[in-house]
Amino acid sequence: MAEISSKFWQASLQFGMSPAAPLIDVIEQAAEGLSSFENADGSWTVTALYRAQPDAGALGGALALVAAAHGLPEPALDIALLPPADWLADAYAGFPPRHIGHFYVHGSHLQAPNDGALKLRIDAATAFGSGEHATTEGCLLAISALARRRRNIGRVLDMGTGSGILAVAAAKVWRTARIVAVDIDSESARVAAANARLNGVGGRIRAVQGDGYKAPLAARGPAFDLVVENILARPLIRMAPFLQARLAHGGVAVLSGLLRRQEPAVLAAHLAVGLRLVGRRPVGEWQTLILRRA
Repeated sequence: MAEISSKFWQASLQFGMSPAAPLIDVIEQAAEGLSSFENADGSWTVTALYRAQPDAGALGGALALVAAAHGLPEPALDIALLPPADWLADAYAGFPPRHIGHFYVHGSHLQAPNDGALKLRIDAATAFGSGEHATTEGCLLAISALARRRRNIGRVLDMGTGSGILAVAAAKVWRTARIVAVDIDSESARVAAANARLNGVGGRIRAVQGDGYKAPLAARGPAFDLVVENILARPLIRMAPFLQARLAHGGVAVLSGLLRRQEPAVLAAHLAVGLRLVGRRPVGEWQTLILRRA
């Protein structure tokens, strides 16, 4: 496989016990993504990915101040440049195929079973969203739940599309839906378009680079019947008014990328603009919210 030119920096925190929320908030700022996992010895590792090299001194100092303010032990911090090779492809090669709700998520190197599930063929590339992360799983479970209740979805917006997996999932469920997939990263938009073609739904998905709801395809035209935002808590809160403005009356929004502890703040921002909560799909420590506009 050819080398990947995109470079990412990774900051890792090592906790001797369950991760402390105030410390996670420090490394989450300006991060492209956040993940956490429990090690075999019961300790925890939390990692954040950045497109630019984080300032180790500033980050370490902020962690020390927050730890002291909350009476917490200061976690070990490690910052490293991820090699610009096929690290994401190598990681994906270790992902097993998965049944998630109505969907079977697999790579091109695997033969999908003929079991009636909707097939999502997503290969490793330079964009996030393989179906392995809990936030993507939560969104796929939410879309599966909506598929049982909503027969007619005309327009879909996948905001922060990454690999395009959620746009493809919506296209597989609602066979006549027209879908706009937006990502601030041009490479993600390219990968999303490629995955749409790979899954035979390229004609119904417009994948574009754009700055959130400022992107022309997101800002103009009829309102959307379904909006999916799998990003991070702070952008979700910031974009709540724009989501409400572009969501059709009776339309549904699926929000993910937030930890369970972040739900109150994210939910409050959306309730304040007139949306109401109609469902949740928690996966581990992550939460997916389903909201509706009256």
